Amino acid sequence: MKQIFQYHQLQKEILTPADFEFYAQKNLDPALYAYLSGGGGQQQTLKHNRKRLDQLQLQPRVLRKLDHGHSRYTLLGHELSAPILLAPVAHQGLVDEQAELASAQAAEAIGQGLVLSTLSTKRLESVAEATSGFKSFQLYTQPDRSVTYDLIDRACGAGFASLMVTVDTPLQSSSLEARRLGFHLESRVEAANLAEYAHPSTIQVTEGESYIFQGLMAQAPSWEDIRDIIEYSPIPVWIKGVLSVDDALMLKSVGAQGLVVSNHGGRALDGVPSPLDVLPSMRRALGADFLLMADSGVRSGYDIFKFLAAGADAVLIGRLQVYALATAGALGVAHLLKLLSEELQLCMALTGCAELDEIERHCLYESK
Repeated sequence: MKQIFQYHQLQKEILTPADFEFYAQKNLDPALYAYLSGGGGQQQTLKHNRKRLDQLQLQPRVLRKLDHGHSRYTLLGHELSAPILLAPVAHQGLVDEQAELASAQAAEAIGQGLVLSTLSTKRLESVAEATSGFKSFQLYTQPDRSVTYDLIDRACGAGFASLMVTVDTPLQSSSLEARRLGFHLESRVEAANLAEYAHPSTIQVTEGESYIFQGLMAQAPSWEDIRDIIEYSPIPVWIKGVLSVDDALMLKSVGAQGLVVSNHGGRALDGVPSPLDVLPSMRRALGADFLLMADSGVRSGYDIFKFLAAGADAVLIGRLQVYALATAGALGVAHLLKLLSEELQLCMALTGCAELDEIERHCLYESK
C-alpha cells in the first residue's frame, strides 16, 4: 500500500531527490521494486552510470554577481523553469492509480515538461487534456506501419509538441532479480494507447532460426522506418537511445531535430558507455545548436548540472519520477522536480553560472 504524504511531510522527510527511492522500496512489493530499479544483464551499465557521475566533481568559482541568475529554458517555444523533462516511463499505473495524469499535472505545476510513453497506462488524449504544459510523445514503432502512423496522427491531434522515437530497445528483459522474484510484466499491465489496435500474433520462428534475429529483430525499426517517420510527422522528431557519434551524424542527416543520449538507464544492452562518456564528442560532432538531451543514472540536481556541463541541453528523469509517483502521487513528482531545480540552481550559483548557457565543460573537475 502506497504511503500518502501531506505536503508538510514531504518537506520534512524528503530532503533530496534520492530520498524517494527509500520510500518507494518500502511501499512497493519486492518483485515490482526489483523490476523498476534493476538493470539488464549483470547490471554493469547501471553501476557504471553512477560511477561516471560520481567521478565528476564541480569546479567552484567565487565572487560572481549572480542576483540576475535563473535556470529557465526554452524548448520548441515553451519556456520551462529548468531544462528537465519527465522521461517516458511505461506502465505508471503499476505504482499509482492516476499514473501519467499525475505526472503530467506535476510537471505543469512546476513549469517543466513531460514525455509520454507509447506504453502509458492512460490514453495519450486523456493526458493531453489533463495538462497545458509542454508534452512530447514517445513513439515505439509498431509491426503494422499503419498503427505507427495512426499513433503519430493521434499525438499531433492531441497537441503534443514533438515525437521522441526510442530506438535502443528492440528487445529487452526484466532484471535478473525481478525474474528470480517471479515478476511478470505482461500479467500486470495493459498499454492503453494500443488497446484499440489488433494485437500482433505471437512471434514464431521456424526450426533452425533464431528467436532474436529472425523473430524480435525482424520487427525492429530500421533506418528506412526512421526516414519515413521523419518525412510523415508534421512535428519535430527526436531520437532516443543514441550512443554512437556515427549514428548521431546519420540521424541528423536524415532530418532528426534532436537526440537523447541514453543507455536506457542500464536496462538495455549491458556493458555500454555512460552518456557522460560520449556527450562531449557528440556535441563536438553535431555542433552547438543541435538539440542534445540525455538521461541515465540521474539522482540529483547535481547530476543534471554535470550532464549539462558535458554537453546536454536538457535532462530526462526516469526512475526518480516513478519512485516519487509511488511515494506520493502527483504531489511527490512535483516535490521531486522542485528539489531537482533547487539543487541545479545551487550548483549554478556556486560554480558562477548565472544562466544555463554558462554551464560548460570548464565547470567540471574530473579527479584522476
